[in-house]
Amino acid sequence: MENSELKKKKEKTPYQEYMKNNVPKLKAIHQNLSHKEIFRLSALNWKDAIENPKNQK
Repeated sequence: MENSELKKKKEKTPYQEYMKNNVPKLKAIHQNLSHKEIFRLSALNWKDAIENPKNQK
């Protein structure tokens, strides 16, 4: 058995899920921005996102 097969896949964090879903949406809206800029914008949006556990009451 290979070492990679022994490793368990970790569950994605809410941040990872948010970025996975949000980055493509922002790319479609802001086609002129680089991937780095889109990622930064998405990360800034995470602060106020309802998906962020810190924003859930």
